[in-house]
Amino acid sequence: MISFGVVFGLLAAFCQSLSYLATRHFVAVRQGGSRLLLVLSHILMGVVSLAVLPWIWPADLPSWRLYAEPLFSVSIFYLMGQMALLVALRHAEPSRISPMLAFKIVLLAGMTVILTGVVISPLQWVAIALCLVGVVTLNYTGGANHPHAAIAVAMACLLYSLSDWNIVRLVNIASPHPDWRTFTWATLTCYVLCGLISAIFLPWYGSRKAKDWIDACPFAGTWLAAMLFLFACFGIEGVVYGNILQSTRGIISVLLGVILAAVGMLHLERAAGHGVFARRMIAAIFMLGAVVLYGREKDRLSHVQPTPAHKTVDAKFESLPKTDNLVLSPSATLALDF
Repeated sequence: MISFGVVFGLLAAFCQSLSYLATRHFVAVRQGGSRLLLVLSHILMGVVSLAVLPWIWPADLPSWRLYAEPLFSVSIFYLMGQMALLVALRHAEPSRISPMLAFKIVLLAGMTVILTGVVISPLQWVAIALCLVGVVTLNYTGGANHPHAAIAVAMACLLYSLSDWNIVRLVNIASPHPDWRTFTWATLTCYVLCGLISAIFLPWYGSRKAKDWIDACPFAGTWLAAMLFLFACFGIEGVVYGNILQSTRGIISVLLGVILAAVGMLHLERAAGHGVFARRMIAAIFMLGAVVLYGREKDRLSHVQPTPAHKTVDAKFESLPKTDNLVLSPSATLALDF
């Protein structure tokens, strides 16, 4: 029987794929483009988060001085990454952008090795190689990506990785024994802060047109729903399995793209031949396989008892079972060994 955690993970992937389509729709029909959507949607999400936050506020939070710095780091890096993602979606279809976000696995692996000294196993490097193969395969299906899209995706991956890196600190500071209330608090607090930051840019990138705000609602609703489902999945299944489930967004985006192109919604997804669709599916499966392999190997290594032969492994790696379920992110990425 499928658990609620699995269902939440799949719903998160589905809602995130829908949010990418909502982005394409907004920039196609509204003036102001991705910057307008970024500001309006995050103000909307901030208002909703602020309304819910008092009902789930943890009773044992430490002083705000302790978690203010990681909270700001998470939110600012996330907003910058989100802006880069919206720019990418302005120049390429969601079915191509969504799987390419798996490239952040490579960046997080590099950060893990360089900043913490953690040793990555050979199987995990194989998974990283599979991820790169998938990215390259996807990039040459239906023509090469627009240069602006490629640069924007690379920036989004880097910024999302920095956001993920700081979210670990935020959750650990918030509670030594985090539960669903801690995870929800961390998510909603980040979105309240993102809403406040976005409000600063209203004079330049905002709008007084009710239609603009209404058209931003599909993205705001689907993205916030995806994050809530994802965090619920993390709380039940753990971060590794949760990210494996969430990574199916690449395949879901490809399937949604085929459906939309078939019904003539070409402003959201261009029609592609059977050969292109097959190659895109192969690329998505490569990246899904990479995430699964890395996640399983990480989970296996977390249960290996340290021995003298593991002296090169950093202490943070040895304590992975304690932190494995703490790695959450508004950007919904897979944090590797941190």
